[in-house]
Amino acid sequence: MDDDEFPLNGVLNAAQNAIVNERAQCAGGRVEVDFTRHGRPAWLSDDLLGFLAEVNHSPTPFGITNHSTPIWTGNVAYDMRLFRNDPSLRFDKRYNPEGAAFGGGEVVVMFQRLLSMGARIRHRLDMAVLHGVEPRRLNRRYFLRLHHQAGTRKGLHELPEYMRTLFSIPPSCLAKPPRTISKPLPCCS
Repeated sequence: MDDDEFPLNGVLNAAQNAIVNERAQCAGGRVEVDFTRHGRPAWLSDDLLGFLAEVNHSPTPFGITNHSTPIWTGNVAYDMRLFRNDPSLRFDKRYNPEGAAFGGGEVVVMFQRLLSMGARIRHRLDMAVLHGVEPRRLNRRYFLRLHHQAGTRKGLHELPEYMRTLFSIPPSCLAKPPRTISKPLPCCS
């Protein structure tokens, strides 16, 4: 749980139940963005709340098996045996925000790794927290910087290394751009 989360009643019981009784190796729950202190900007639509860490999936517990129902850093519990049994399973510090950086990603990378190894991941609506959002995150510039930072980290840490480059740029990125289309395609008009 992050330092800007406020746990709602039953969060610990729900996490414990998911790990002990449902045999989850990782459990996540509802994260509700709390706008009571700073208000919600008119432009901030519901489809953008996930970028402020909101998670609100099914009201019934379910197993997570793909990327369509992610869990985020604000509300995740792990069965520590997962880490004890696999010493190589650690949070990737390259995605950890430090200093003036923001918008981590280490929990997203861990979530992806757990999915790829077939870990038992559960979602529990009753494992709920309120997420307090700082005013600096409630402007459009924050969203642009967040996505720029995510793209930069992906490029630095996930793209393959190329044998040939020009100023660290692969030749395929320097190829002549395709000819532009003079009239719109039927699907775009």
